[in-house]
Amino acid sequence: MFDSVAPSQQRLRPAWPLVFALTPSEPSFAGRAHRVIDNSARVPASPEQVYDEFTELAHGAEWLDQFLHIDLHTPEAPPDRRIYTETLTFMSVRFHVCEAERGRRWVASIDSCSLPLAAQMLQEVTFEPMDDGSTLFRWRIHYTPSRLTRPVLGTLEPLLGGLFKRSTEQLATFFQNPQRGQA
Repeated sequence: MFDSVAPSQQRLRPAWPLVFALTPSEPSFAGRAHRVIDNSARVPASPEQVYDEFTELAHGAEWLDQFLHIDLHTPEAPPDRRIYTETLTFMSVRFHVCEAERGRRWVASIDSCSLPLAAQMLQEVTFEPMDDGSTLFRWRIHYTPSRLTRPVLGTLEPLLGGLFKRSTEQLATFFQNPQRGQA
């Protein structure tokens, strides 16, 4: 993911305060997480095209539910070691990328958040090529709820799950425009 706004201008764009620290994750956390939100969609574009849109968010406002902006804090780092802050209408998260293999896999640890959603959280995204040239896009959020969230998990989980489900579906719809597949 990247941000085309110059660093001096990024400071002018508000983000929710990142007051809740999470335990940083490595990819192996996926096997130990207490909960998972798992969504997938067949996207009518190549794995590389879907990967590029997902990681760069060049059109994020068109498909990522509640998206406002993303800020890259480490532009000099390789893609698999970058740190970002992503801001939605209701929260911000800071994450570091653990794995980045274009057109195949992207994994990131959520390290801080403006809401007490989880004690530990990891995003895992895969891009599987299909025989018809489309991509099976799979977006999993592995997490262990925070103590503050556990009492309201029954209400909170459908809301967050719905956000990721809508975003996954909207990404597929975004690529249904024939012009997107040529970009």
